[in-house]
Amino acid sequence: MLNKIRSLKKRIKQILKILILTIGIIAILIAGTLIYLQNTITPPEVSTVRRPQQIAARSPDLNHPTEDTHAPESEPEVEFLPLGETRDQLTFLILGTDDEGGGQSDVIIIARFDPIEYTLNLVSIPRDTLINSTWTVARKANAIMPRMKHMHRDEGMDAVMEAVVDQFADLLGFEVDFYITLDMDAFVRIVDAAGGVEFDVPRNMFYPMENINVRRGFQRLSGQQALGVVRFRQYAQGDIGRINVQQDLMKAAIPQIMERIGLATFPALVDIFFNYVETDLSISDILWLAQTFYRFDIESINFMMMPGNIYDHIAGLSYVTIFVDEWLEMVNTYLNPFSEEIMPTDVSIITRGPGRRLFVTDDHFAANPNWGQPG
Repeated sequence: MLNKIRSLKKRIKQILKILILTIGIIAILIAGTLIYLQNTITPPEVSTVRRPQQIAARSPDLNHPTEDTHAPESEPEVEFLPLGETRDQLTFLILGTDDEGGGQSDVIIIARFDPIEYTLNLVSIPRDTLINSTWTVARKANAIMPRMKHMHRDEGMDAVMEAVVDQFADLLGFEVDFYITLDMDAFVRIVDAAGGVEFDVPRNMFYPMENINVRRGFQRLSGQQALGVVRFRQYAQGDIGRINVQQDLMKAAIPQIMERIGLATFPALVDIFFNYVETDLSISDILWLAQTFYRFDIESINFMMMPGNIYDHIAGLSYVTIFVDEWLEMVNTYLNPFSEEIMPTDVSIITRGPGRRLFVTDDHFAANPNWGQPG
C-alpha cells in the first residue's frame, strides 16, 4: 500500500513537471509572438494622391436604359492631385449592408483615424443623400452599393468596391484609404459575443414588418434588439432621427464591446470577420489598428452628421441635398487627411442653386442635366 502511494506521488510530480513545462513553453511562445508582432506590425500604407483614378461609377447603366443614356460618351479624366508628403491619418468608408432591403446600405459612415492624436472622427451620411449618378430612380447614397454590384457583377468584388469608393469620392473630394462593409448580421453577432450592450432606448420601437419590437428605457439589448434600434426609422425627422439614435447607441456600445471582447470571444470574432465582413485591410493592418484602438477612450471619438436639407423632394422622391459650404468645412476639419483643402470644384455634388434649380459643383452632370429640374 505504501509503495502504491509513493508511486502515485511520483506520477503526480511527473505530471506537474510536464504541465509546468508546457505552460512555460506556451508563455514563451505567446511572449515571443507579442514581441514579434510589436516589432513587425507597422501602420497601414496609405496613398498620397487624393483622386488616383478615373470615375468608374459614371458608366451608363445599359441594362436599365433611361433618358440618362444620353450622357456624354467620353468622361473627363479626374485630375491627379499628388500631395508630395507622407501622412499618418487613415480614412475609411464603413457600410452596413441590409440584405432584407436589397443590399442597400443601412449605415453609411466616413471615418478618419489619427493614431498620433488618438482621435476618431465618424461622420454619418444620410441614406437619402442625393448623388451625381447616371441612374434616375433613387439617386441616393444607400443605392450605391447594390447598383455597383449590378453594374460590375461580372468583374468581382474588387471592381465593385473600387466603383463604390469612387462614387463616394465625388462627395468627399478624395478617395478613402480603406473600406469596411459588414452585413448587419455581423452587428448582431458582435453584440451577442459581448454579452449584449446596455443602452437607454429613447422611445418604444415597434415595426413588425421588420421584426422590430423594443421597449423604451435603460436595458441590456441583445444583438437582435440592438439591430432593431439601428434600423428603426419612424421618427418625425425620418432618417436623421435614426442617425442620431444610431450615434447614441455607438457611443454607449463601443466602450462596452471593447471592454468585454477577449480570448473567450476570439473564435466568434474570427467567424464574423470571415463570413460577414468585406474589407481591403490586411490581417497585419487589422492587428495594428486593434492594438492602437485600445489606447484611446470614448471621449476621443467624435460623432457628426453631414449637413443638408433633409426635407427636399425631387421627381417624387425624398432626398437630402447637401449644404456644400457647411459640408466642405466639415470635410476639411474632420475628414480630409491631406494638407490641401478640398474646394467645391474638387467634389461632384448635385445641390440646389438659385430658383431651386439643381447644379453640380464641378459643372459635370453624370447624366441628363434636365432631370429633376423645377418647371
